[in-house]
Amino acid sequence: MRVTCLMAGFAVVIAACGGEKKAEEQTTTATPQPEQPASPAPATPIAGGATHEVKMLLAENAYIYEPNKLTIKSGDVIKFVSASGGAHNVQFYPDSIPANTPGPIKALAAAPPEKGGTIVSESMKTEGESFELSFAGAPAGTYKFFCAPHHALGMVGEVIVQ
Repeated sequence: MRVTCLMAGFAVVIAACGGEKKAEEQTTTATPQPEQPASPAPATPIAGGATHEVKMLLAENAYIYEPNKLTIKSGDVIKFVSASGGAHNVQFYPDSIPANTPGPIKALAAAPPEKGGTIVSESMKTEGESFELSFAGAPAGTYKFFCAPHHALGMVGEVIVQ
């Protein structure tokens, strides 16, 4: 009985492995694959646009951003450089930031110190230091900014994002 079962199992294995067609006899039927649509372009620009430099400085007894007004495209980067006049920073007036603005810009939104706001220390830079702020995904609008330590002295600026 054991031999019969063993032989039957062996016959099944041989039948499953044997009987292959030769290469010239084999035919393959390719199932057509549906065409994949091209990936759509991203809805918001990706960082890597132009880089604009804004100097933070003391010039002729005035604390200023140079330039204090610039127009950029969404996806551009602004490099803020502390050139002279001690420590400076960049903060945005909260009411000039659209609701759907990316996090890095929102993180710099705070009222001026004389209006009860705090100094956002992440952007505080001393002479020779700089930081870059990406406007990737930033909606169009006018973003007004200021230097918290020198706000009362008129150190303000604005970025127009197209």
